[in-house]
Amino acid sequence: MLYDMHCHLDFSDAGPAIARSMAGRAAAFSATVDPRGFERARAAFADLPHVRVGLGLHPWQASSSDFAAQVDAAVVRIPACAFVGEVGLDFSPRRLETREAQMRAFDRVADALVGEGPAFPCGIVSIHAVRAVDEVADAFERRGATARSRFERPASAGGRVLVLHSFAGTSDQLHRAVEAGFLFSVGPRMLATKRGRAYVRAVPADRLLLETDMPSHEGDPFSADAWAEALERSLSALAEARGADPAALRDALCATSARILGIDGV
Repeated sequence: MLYDMHCHLDFSDAGPAIARSMAGRAAAFSATVDPRGFERARAAFADLPHVRVGLGLHPWQASSSDFAAQVDAAVVRIPACAFVGEVGLDFSPRRLETREAQMRAFDRVADALVGEGPAFPCGIVSIHAVRAVDEVADAFERRGATARSRFERPASAGGRVLVLHSFAGTSDQLHRAVEAGFLFSVGPRMLATKRGRAYVRAVPADRLLLETDMPSHEGDPFSADAWAEALERSLSALAEARGADPAALRDALCATSARILGIDGV
């Protein structure tokens, strides 16, 4: 079995049926993009023990007329959610007009993640950081959430590990994120580039996770075979980039992912 640590199963009407058909072949962290989508997805996947649904507040939502209400709804729910994502910042040229709104929202999300609340035995925060890796790292460092312990545990917020999804920053930012203890979910997009393949060689093996980001948009074609193929292709590409044995790498990725999601061999 493989673990998809960043996908969007709720983007497909067939998502629940496809996930059900993949039981024993794939487990997943399915990220949502806003609190309403989270509530719908949580209900849709409630009977699937191999799927975890994340509470999302995607930075692209900052252009929505009801973004303030979305932020309020997210930060109220976050303290009780072990699984959070997709959240983050996007300062690409087409998103710069919402930079300040994104920053205010992400500060509130970070406060909710590291504030007083339960310490979860497992959990994840899947983070979108486009041209904003330093700002994301700053937000957590200001709150003491990325301090490395003497036990070399990954950065966490209340027991949730902090994961940079499809990292595309600079080499200096990669080094900073590794030192801070972030994990990295990597998939076809990152592994298709020379820089992405170089980056995955520089990340410790126990900080790597697989992702597909599928379906990428609502209504995109999606099937169990396409999903399984993307996971296997990503595993092969990751093993090739690192010069690693695919079977050993699979075991290592599964062990890390199972611990984060609290899903083991279902």
